[in-house]
Order: sequence, then C-alpha cells, then structure tokens
Amino acid sequence: MSKQVINAKVRATTGKRAAKKLREVGSIPAVVYNEKGEATMLQINEAEFTKVWKQATPTTLIELVVGKEKHLAFIKDTEYNIIADKNLHADFQVIDPDKVLTVPIKVLLGGSPVGVREGGILQKGIDSIKISCLP
Repeated sequence: MSKQVINAKVRATTGKRAAKKLREVGSIPAVVYNEKGEATMLQINEAEFTKVWKQATPTTLIELVVGKEKHLAFIKDTEYNIIADKNLHADFQVIDPDKVLTVPIKVLLGGSPVGVREGGILQKGIDSIKISCLP
C-alpha cells in the first residue's frame, strides 16, 4: 500500500476572512495537534487533501510534511460542505511512532449463522474492540 502524503505550510492568519481567501486559491485551513495537545495552524492544498481523505479510514496513518519536518498523523476531524462537495477545514493528530497506540476497531459480522436461518435472533455482545500496538 502506498503512503498517503499531505504537504502543508504553517499559516499565521486566522479568522473567517483569512479562511475564505485560502479557499479561493485552492487551499484549506487546517490544525495539527501534537502529542501534548498543542495546536499549530496550517494551510493545505484542498485537492491533495480530498484525494487522501476519500481513501483514508479513521485508522489510516498519513505522512504530514510541514516544511522539512515529517510527522505521522491521523485525520482527527474535517469540516465538509455537502452542497459544494468541498472540504472546508481539517484537523490532524500527530502520534509518536515509538509509543504504543490504542485504537478502537469496529467489529463487523459477516455471513448468515445457522441459528438465524432457523428463526433465531443474533445478539452482538460488542460493537468494537480496542487494539494496542505500535503505529
């Protein structure tokens, strides 16, 4: 599987006007949170982000390149305009590749159990499990 890479630039301006100007030139505002919870404001190319966002799952690691620094990150949250079919904002969570990561994974049941085919009812005990591993 190829690595998902998003290039970003640090931005200094904030507010509605600054975000609107970014969107007019094909970029979107973004925020990256480090392991300590500190935020850094970024701007990213909207087309590049959308391409990655459409393929990414909540557990997909993305390489976020900010200047010469490279970070492993998850897409934490996005703001999406369904009418215009465009992303408006993105949040990233940087992770430490040397620390154990705990992520919830949804449990999907497949197939048709014999008991259900004979009139029984399937009761799921859990909807998700937590998995701990290195990224």
